[in-house]
Amino acid sequence: MSPNLRELINALAALATGALAGFVLADARGGTWGFVASPGQIERWQASVPDSVAIGIALAIPACALIAYKGSRRLAWISIVVLALIVTGLTISRADGATIDFAIAVQYVRAGAAGLILGCVTAAVWGRISGQLAVAIGTLSAYLLARAWIKSGDLAAAAAQFGDPPRTLMFVAIALAVAAAVTAQSAYRLQRLDATTIRWAVAAAIAFVVVNRLLFSWITDQPLDSRFGTWVVIGISIAVVLVLVDLLARAVSRPNGQFLLVATAVAAGATLVLNDIRQAYLTVDTWWIVIVGIVAVAVGLRISVLWKHPIAGLGVVAVVPLVAAIWPGFGTDGPLLVVRVAIVALGAAHALGSTFAVDSAFATFGLAIPYAATVFTVAAAGPPRYVIEGTTSYKGSYEPLIGVPASQEVTQELSAGITLRLQARGDSTSMDGEMIIGRGVSLPRQPATLDDHLGPVAMLLAIAFCVVGIVTLPKSRQPETPATPDEA
Repeated sequence: MSPNLRELINALAALATGALAGFVLADARGGTWGFVASPGQIERWQASVPDSVAIGIALAIPACALIAYKGSRRLAWISIVVLALIVTGLTISRADGATIDFAIAVQYVRAGAAGLILGCVTAAVWGRISGQLAVAIGTLSAYLLARAWIKSGDLAAAAAQFGDPPRTLMFVAIALAVAAAVTAQSAYRLQRLDATTIRWAVAAAIAFVVVNRLLFSWITDQPLDSRFGTWVVIGISIAVVLVLVDLLARAVSRPNGQFLLVATAVAAGATLVLNDIRQAYLTVDTWWIVIVGIVAVAVGLRISVLWKHPIAGLGVVAVVPLVAAIWPGFGTDGPLLVVRVAIVALGAAHALGSTFAVDSAFATFGLAIPYAATVFTVAAAGPPRYVIEGTTSYKGSYEPLIGVPASQEVTQELSAGITLRLQARGDSTSMDGEMIIGRGVSLPRQPATLDDHLGPVAMLLAIAFCVVGIVTLPKSRQPETPATPDEA
C-alpha cells in the first residue's frame, strides 16, 4: 500500500473517531425530556453530563500516555475500535422507554469511552500534519455543532433526548478505525512522551476539570433572588479558571502553553452561539448551521497551515461577544445565527491550528478544554430570570401562567442546560404520567437587560486575558518539534 493512501486512511479515521468522541463529550441532549422519577434521580440526571465529561477528559490523557508508551499505532486503532463498539452498543441497546437510572449509567460509560477514544486517536496521529488537522476538524466541529445536528432532521425521540451520536457517524468511525488498524505499519513508532510531560499533562487536566466542576456547582447553587451576588460568584469563578490556565501554560513549554490558552479562549468565545443554538425553537434550518460550521472549521484550519497567527484567529472569535455586548439580541436566530457560527468556527479553527501543541498529551488536553469549560457556559447565560425554587411535580395538566397567551409555546430552561418544552393548547396541556421539573426554570427571551450585556463582556474579557497570556509567555527552554510531513 502506498504511503499516501495509508496516511489518508489514518486521517479519515482520525476525523471520524475524533468527531465521535467529541459528540459524546458535548452536551447535545435535546430540549424535550421527561421521566417518571424522584427528585433525587432528576438531580443525578442533570449532573450526569458535567460529571461524566469531567471523568472522560480525566481519562483521556492517561490513555494517550499509555498508547504513546506502547508506541504502536495498530494498538491505538484496535483500542479505538473496541471503545467505539462500546459507545455504539450502549446507544443502540437503550430503548426509547429507558429508565432514568439506565440513562445515567449509559451517559457515564459513554463519556468515559469517548475520553479514552480522544486520547488514543490523538496519540495515534499526533506529529503528522494531516492527522493533526483531521482530529482537530472532528473534535472542534463536534463541539460547535453537536447540538445543531441533534436538532436537525427527524431524529428518534430517544436520540434527541439523550444526545445520541448519529448512527452513521458511529458506523463510519468503526469502519475507518478497522481500516486504519489493518493498514498500520508495525515498524512505525508513535511520538514518545517523557515522564515529566505525562505528569504535567495529567495533573493539568485533572486540576482543570475539578476546578470547573466545583465552580459550576458553586454558581448554580447560588440563591436565585440575589443577582448581584451571583454575578460576583461568576466573576470570581472566571478569574480562577483563567489564572489556573495561565499558570499551567507558564509551567510547560511555550508551544504547549499557547495551545492551552488558545483552547480556553475558544471555549469562552463559542459559548454565546452554543447557548443560542440551545434555544428550544429556531426558525433557521439547523442543517445550514451544521454544513456552514464544518466548512468554516476546515477553511480556518487550512488558513492556519498557510498563515499561523493565533491572535488574528482569536480576534475573529472575539467579534461575536463584542457585538453581543453592544447588541445582545443580534443574530440569535435566523440566517445571522449561521453567520455567527461561521465566524466563531473560522476564527477558532485558525487559532487552534496556528498553535498546535508539540506533545500529544497536551494536545489531548487542549482539544478537551472546550468540553470541560462549564464555568464559561453558565457564565455566558447569566442568572435565570424566572425560577421555580426547589423541585416541583406536575401531574395531569399544565395551567398557563398569568399574562402568557394560551397559544404561546413556553420554553422552560433548566439550570443544567436541559429544557422541557410545553405546548399550551386551549386552557391546559395534557401531560402523561408524572413529570418532575428541577430548579432554575426561565421563560422565553425577554427584552435585553444588564445581564444580557454582562455575559458577553465577561467572555470578551476572558479572550483578552488569554491573548495577553499568549503574548507574555516566556520563550520555551526546549526546541519546538514541528509536525513531520505525511510520509511512511
